[in-house]
Amino acid sequence: MVSSTIVRFATAILAGAFPFVHSLPHAESAYQPAHKALSTVYEFQQEAWIENLRVRDNGNVLLTRYDNHPRLYEIDPSEKHPTPRLLAEFPQYARDKALSGITEIRPDVFAFIVGPTRYDQANHTLVLRGGTIDIYTIDLNLEDPEAQLLTTFEGGFINGFSTLPGTTYGLASDSTNGVIYRIDFKTGKTTVAIQDFLLSPPADASIILGINGLQINEKGTIAYFANSARGIMASIPINPRTGSSTGEIKVLATMDLIFDDFAVGKDAIPRDNFTSLI
Repeated sequence: MVSSTIVRFATAILAGAFPFVHSLPHAESAYQPAHKALSTVYEFQQEAWIENLRVRDNGNVLLTRYDNHPRLYEIDPSEKHPTPRLLAEFPQYARDKALSGITEIRPDVFAFIVGPTRYDQANHTLVLRGGTIDIYTIDLNLEDPEAQLLTTFEGGFINGFSTLPGTTYGLASDSTNGVIYRIDFKTGKTTVAIQDFLLSPPADASIILGINGLQINEKGTIAYFANSARGIMASIPINPRTGSSTGEIKVLATMDLIFDDFAVGKDAIPRDNFTSLI
């Protein structure tokens, strides 16, 4: 993975509430988005790795920062000159942990992942490490919201994060260990929900990122995921009450590209983002 100095948001797509930003390393691609009505909402003036985002019901965007400055921001794209507002920061984790996946668990209440990693800014390289994973929540219904620690558990590089609709559970992807964890937002209990070789990176992979982005359909019956090292987009049927698998993984697409985070459109078609544009 490599951070992006420039983070751009396209207002046309944000209006459709596409929830994720691309974050893996990539060279300039010949791929060009079909939608040309894009505009820059905000550009970080210094190098910043924005790993993930979620769109609030009011249209504001929550951003998790993944470099050596673990922070959670909010930005209002409707402002004339949008500026990120700092919601939470973790100076105690600088150069040790970073923010990755974020998901809405109740109306305007969000959970996000703080996991062990180290970003070598000079060489633009990421050192992935397993260890203690922290799950924090933040209630934006409050006038002065503060991040609260929900639970901790041991894992690898925890990446994608999605809520199982109508339950108190969330599913989180472990890119290095090739598993999907089930997290109970009510009790904090964490268990392995799904484990499969297609979630893991191949043994001879040049990058050790297996399952990356993770999304669940509105009915809670299908989990979509990207595997970066294998270059696949896939789906797996799941139990809508527990998130456990109920069938075999189906590979939807294989490409010579590093699939990363993605969104699922209203037509239930997953769309990966190959550029740094949203």
